[in-house]
Amino acid sequence: MLFVLNDILIRYSLIEYALISRLNCSAYPEDPCHTGNEFREMVFRGMKKISQNDVKKYLEGMVIPPEENQSNRRRRSNEIREREKERSILINDKLKLVVLYFLCAVLRGPENPNLKIDYNLFKMIEDLDWCVNYPWGRKTYQYLMIQAFILPLMLLPFECIHVLTPTYAEIREDVKGPVPRICRWKTKFHRQQAPPLEQILHAVEDIMSILVPTLEEQKANHMKGFVPYHDDLDAIVDNWTTILESGTSIFWEDLLHADLEG
Repeated sequence: MLFVLNDILIRYSLIEYALISRLNCSAYPEDPCHTGNEFREMVFRGMKKISQNDVKKYLEGMVIPPEENQSNRRRRSNEIREREKERSILINDKLKLVVLYFLCAVLRGPENPNLKIDYNLFKMIEDLDWCVNYPWGRKTYQYLMIQAFILPLMLLPFECIHVLTPTYAEIREDVKGPVPRICRWKTKFHRQQAPPLEQILHAVEDIMSILVPTLEEQKANHMKGFVPYHDDLDAIVDNWTTILESGTSIFWEDLLHADLEG
């Protein structure tokens, strides 16, 4: 995906998406996810349509019993062992539902919360380790054209156009450590209070066409597939990337005449 602002290209590829979101954007796994629906059938018995709101209501109604105190643990009676086992299962079930709700409400985008949930998501949370390591970044980026996790795209201008940051947003100083770039930004205006964008972008030329990962980001797991990054699947994008990285000027009028003559 490429944008043009004041004759300057801004790239929004899978690399930029990974840098901002810190989501796993690696290749899809060869081994399929768990194929059963035991968890869905156990929790939502008999329900043919399960929505995001249904998951939310079930989560709000779940109560985790308190952990057994030390004096009771010393007795290690069969009843206590059984209660601890049930508590452990309940915690694991709640974690699965929290992951499911996050996938529906955040990563899959602002869909109608009353719509039916894709049953493939239930299959994925059957194995939480498999689900956590799934390349959700690649999945949501490909889904972006329809409707998905658009926050990284909304933050792209702040990453690429530095003149915006003093007026519209700022880097949070209280956020430390290896956190996603998306968590470092803090907007400074509500939509109704923001100054006109045209006044700021009218003649700006200090624009980063390509986001460059820091040394720390280059070593992060979510960037291992991109540094160094070579995409052999799209020659057109490769040519534009080469031009952008070289820093040479782009003459749009000449390109227009060349296209018309061709």
